Amino acid sequence: MPVPNRRSMTGRSVACTVLAGLAVGVALLAACGLGGDAPAATATPLAVQTPLTNGDWMLSHPEAAETIGRQVELRGWVFDVASIPDGDETAFLVWVDFDNDDLPTAFVIQGAPPELEANAFVVVRGVVEGTEPHTYPDGREALIPRVRVTALTITDRLGIRPAVWVVDVGQTLTQADIRVTLERIEFAAEETRLLFAVDNRSDETISAIGTGVRMQRGEVEFRAVFPTGHGVPPPRGRVESGAVERGWFQFPPLDRLGPPLVIIWDGARPDSPIQRFRPWQWVVDTAGGQQPEG
Repeated sequence: MPVPNRRSMTGRSVACTVLAGLAVGVALLAACGLGGDAPAATATPLAVQTPLTNGDWMLSHPEAAETIGRQVELRGWVFDVASIPDGDETAFLVWVDFDNDDLPTAFVIQGAPPELEANAFVVVRGVVEGTEPHTYPDGREALIPRVRVTALTITDRLGIRPAVWVVDVGQTLTQADIRVTLERIEFAAEETRLLFAVDNRSDETISAIGTGVRMQRGEVEFRAVFPTGHGVPPPRGRVESGAVERGWFQFPPLDRLGPPLVIIWDGARPDSPIQRFRPWQWVVDTAGGQQPEG
């Protein structure tokens, strides 16, 4: 016959003694007519840890072992997917900082959907169950967190950082048979995005370089982030005669409220201009008070 655990037995004895004492106390209070006014005992709830998110991951990721047991809710770009032999589990690697190909994190899921593949954008909930070694493209080695997935959403780049406010500009400027349209500005919580269209109606191939875009608001100037993160590609750099090329530019997060934005781009021009090209410039009141100007 197994020997009872002494600590458990002792705990039961103490609990019984406390309960007996409480019963006697309640009886005495009732006899004195005081029992009805005695406050009820309340238990203090245990603190619940909130899930770690992308905003926490830059500090938590280097201390991978310290994250074991923590819940996470992370967004990122999948750069590798592999089936685990002898089972229906799939492992996939994600850049959580997908603008800089950094903060690689491993995930394990049972019964992965067919849409889970490289270049997908995902929102993942789960629990860190351990760590595993990882080799960066530059040869560095590190331990990274491994997360057991409890919920998975597959989306696209704009689903990862959805716009909370969109300004449909639709303002076209023309120089030497080249039409450049600032189509819209999107304000997201973590970035600001500009979408341009370049319509080449000239007889030669032109450049539409994804650099040289800047925004000014009052005395403050903002430069485009380059290279742009996965899923919001900038113009590819060359626009053939008769073709239209669209591309995004990515900026730090900005408040849509405030003075008008002055947007300047000097990267769309012929290779051998026959006349002096001025930088393309738009003035946009993103608060909606006036029409855009070019």
